[in-house]
Amino acid sequence: MKVLWGIGSSIATVILFGWTLVELYGMSSVFAEMIGDTESSSWSAEANMLPLFGLILLGVVMLVVHRWQKRNNHLGYKKSTWLPTEIEESDEREKDVTAKACRASYISLFYSFPVIAALMVLYPFVAEMIPYYPVLIILLLPISQILVYAITWQVKYKA
Repeated sequence: MKVLWGIGSSIATVILFGWTLVELYGMSSVFAEMIGDTESSSWSAEANMLPLFGLILLGVVMLVVHRWQKRNNHLGYKKSTWLPTEIEESDEREKDVTAKACRASYISLFYSFPVIAALMVLYPFVAEMIPYYPVLIILLLPISQILVYAITWQVKYKA
């Protein structure tokens, strides 16, 4: 259950972070146009703050759940605060499964990074429709790592 909570909250965090970056990208584009337009006297930019507030709310919920899950932990305060819940192991088998999942996640970088770089080549073709395309593509990297970790962990844990 801890692993599912950790994986789900990690993916939700990346998605909310991406949504926040897309909104900030839109606001900064409008702000850049305002600075470039010297003849206009209006100085206003707006942004949807819902994703930022959602990200902060999710962060608070994750902090409370994380601290509740680790309340009787034998680790020190610093280690228990910064170690993700899905990486916590209670026995040798879980340590081995986590090590294999972390290794698979690390190896996935060498496959996902060239794919992401190749997808960036498409940016000139989609720049008009999706100006925040690079933000979305870059966020594929942590999502792919999280998914590879989760799938490997489940396969190795059930084996």
